[in-house]
Amino acid sequence: MDSNPPPHLSNTTSVVRALLITDLVGSTRLIERLGDRRAARLLAQEEEQARHLARHYNGQEIDRSDGFLFLFDHAWQAVGFALDYHRVLKDLSSDLPLQLQGRVGIHVGETYLTPNAPEHVARGAKQVEVSGLAKPIAARLMTAANPGQTLLSGTAFDLAARPCIEHLPKDSTLHWHAHGAWLLKGVEQPVQVHAVAHDLRTAAREPLENDKVRSLRRRQRRRLLLTGIGTAAAVALPLGYWKWHDNALRDWESKWLVVADWQLEQGNADLAAVLATAFRIALQQSRFAYVMDPGAVLLALQRMRGEPPVGREEAIEIARRESAAAAIIPSFTKFGGGLLLSAELVEAVTERTIAAAQEQIADLGGLTVALDRLSTQIRRNVGEPGTSVQRDALPLAKVTTANLDALRLYSQVDDLMQQRKGEEAIAALERAIVLDPQFASAHAKLGTVHAIRRSELSVSEKHWRIAASLQERLTPRERMYVDGCISWTEDPVVMRARWGGMVSKFPDDAAAVNNAALVEWTHFGNLVAAERGFRLGIPIPHRWNYVIWHHLGYVEMGQGRVAEGLSSFKESLKRAEHPAHFGIVRAQLLAGETDQAMELLARFRDNGSVSWRADQCDAEVLAHVFVGKPEAALAVAERQREMAITEKFRTAERMGLRNKALLLAEQGDKQAAHATARVLHELLRADLGALQGGGLLLPPFDAMMLTAFAARMGWQAGEFEMPEALQGRWIRFPSVLAAERLTRAWRALNAGKAPEALRLAREGRDYMSLYAFFELEVAAYTALGETVSRNDRLRQARKLLHQGFGENFSYLSTHLENLQAWQRMGKLEASAQPSTGDAKPKGE
Repeated sequence: MDSNPPPHLSNTTSVVRALLITDLVGSTRLIERLGDRRAARLLAQEEEQARHLARHYNGQEIDRSDGFLFLFDHAWQAVGFALDYHRVLKDLSSDLPLQLQGRVGIHVGETYLTPNAPEHVARGAKQVEVSGLAKPIAARLMTAANPGQTLLSGTAFDLAARPCIEHLPKDSTLHWHAHGAWLLKGVEQPVQVHAVAHDLRTAAREPLENDKVRSLRRRQRRRLLLTGIGTAAAVALPLGYWKWHDNALRDWESKWLVVADWQLEQGNADLAAVLATAFRIALQQSRFAYVMDPGAVLLALQRMRGEPPVGREEAIEIARRESAAAAIIPSFTKFGGGLLLSAELVEAVTERTIAAAQEQIADLGGLTVALDRLSTQIRRNVGEPGTSVQRDALPLAKVTTANLDALRLYSQVDDLMQQRKGEEAIAALERAIVLDPQFASAHAKLGTVHAIRRSELSVSEKHWRIAASLQERLTPRERMYVDGCISWTEDPVVMRARWGGMVSKFPDDAAAVNNAALVEWTHFGNLVAAERGFRLGIPIPHRWNYVIWHHLGYVEMGQGRVAEGLSSFKESLKRAEHPAHFGIVRAQLLAGETDQAMELLARFRDNGSVSWRADQCDAEVLAHVFVGKPEAALAVAERQREMAITEKFRTAERMGLRNKALLLAEQGDKQAAHATARVLHELLRADLGALQGGGLLLPPFDAMMLTAFAARMGWQAGEFEMPEALQGRWIRFPSVLAAERLTRAWRALNAGKAPEALRLAREGRDYMSLYAFFELEVAAYTALGETVSRNDRLRQARKLLHQGFGENFSYLSTHLENLQAWQRMGKLEASAQPSTGDAKPKGE
């Protein structure tokens, strides 16, 4: 007898695959309701559509009986198939007297594939047999799924959740829901079970138990009720920690938590603010659960037409509407001669109490320690391992301050900034630092407030560096944030690494996500990567979310999608009743909505802080130039400069001088333009020499653009030299290198060296494809007599004004220069081809 196995059995291979098993619910009832013939046609359609979807997601069909067994290379492909399969069944049911529904189970694991012998396949056997533990796990999950539901194992969830964001359609909303640990027959260890669906209710439906699948959580709950422990706990809640059941929120994809306002019997608003700030800082040390920004909570309350405070019912409803996992209900009362702090964790969808924690203290001196303990218990019940809680739970007294008065002042700042009371916010932080000079978080926030107000960048850098020197007084999140802020004064490569690193570690941090995308946009000109980053930030519930929408509008516009950019700007305006930096005006001009742009400028004139008013003047100058009113634009530029002098806001002064110089030059008053540009250039030179850093506002880029402007106007080539401060680290900025090549190109062209000018332009475009290169290249091709190339660049430039409006976002942006260049090239194009006219672009 031959001891060697048949050749086909020796070909068994071991692979790791995503297994997906489907089952069509109620197929027998379907035949009864529709009849054999109609049911057969319908089932054939279901079969054909399922196979089509499998091919679309690169799946391999293994078996077909009451349902399908498919193998996929990646877990996200299995999830994509499952979601589309449920949609197909819904579509097929549109004209039926009953709803077609399926169940789907997905698991990823080691799978053994054995091809059947050809003679067996010829007699009806499957081509490949699948074996291994992964198959029964997927099958058990399928049997536990409700009709219309897809269940995944914890392994499949871990491998699918993030790739789904990248690979599945961006307009499809996914809801993930964790259903805790389950016991599957034939599997030794409990399996974490998750659900995924396009709607939250389907994902949140509790899976079905059967003789092969049992919920560990329900089993524990039944045991508690049988022994009377559950009843006793519900009647008498002891001090300390009490847990209703294990694994309640474990492994949730959406671990956002909504924290209600602290309930104080005495109504002490200052103490409530201190408690809210300290408790949030303690919770935010977790990398397993994300705390919804309190400003975003209030915005959600407004959308519900509610009024503060945010109580228990409001917090649960907000959590449900915002797809958060749970709400935390904290309270503070007098108890037994001392003080009692408590917090209840409530699941959003079911409104079940998951856990409650209490801490008693003798007086306010023990407040931060009690909050530390309270937050630790909550963190453990949202799925965070004990080792992580221990590692990432620095004492509040250390990472904030032991001085409650300093903490009270610090807790006021976010609300003051929301109310646009920047000076009061700065004063509160300065007083907090006087009370505790080692209050690192206060130093960090003071640097940020100065940067937001765009007042003294040297002051911002000073406080960021003080905070960095007190790293042991910062949480891990704050350390990365401060390092990121300091990187603004260093090198774009460092900026990209630091902000990108923070996003990887804290993907819930809106500031980090926004800043990482901002670096790609403003420093590298990578609009595609920037858009991807801003879109990651859109779902993060934060009070400054409108800023991300605003930035997204710019990068959409820069890529030629003006209508989408305008929509994003309008979304930003809807979320905050002022058009941040007036990007919306630029998009309206491009879309041909000039009347709307002017109405918006009039509506918000002189409304808000001095920095917003300076931006408004910038947008107003641009709008007047666009519609052919240079005198009106010049009057606004002068008003901008006068406002800056009155308000002592240096940034606005430089913006006004820049606008005035450009407008005078365009009107032909070169002597006045020259004198104005000289004043601005010297101011920028002094700025660069005084600042340790300054990358935040990109002054080197703007100084270079002014130098290029001077060369273009044919002034003395060496009159405006590059400031020494632009050497060294600044020369590593791609934007500076591009502008430097542009300057040299214009000088080469003025010296009669057109080929060298074109070579320098090509080098500059490799660093950043500035719109200003178009005019330089048009002039160089004209000098060389290359009419075809010249006209080609003219046509491109006239179609791409959106690029000039979307390429940068600095406090001395080049938008006006780009618009003026576009208009000059329009005149050239019209003279070359009179029939083309000078039409303004509308939503390229």
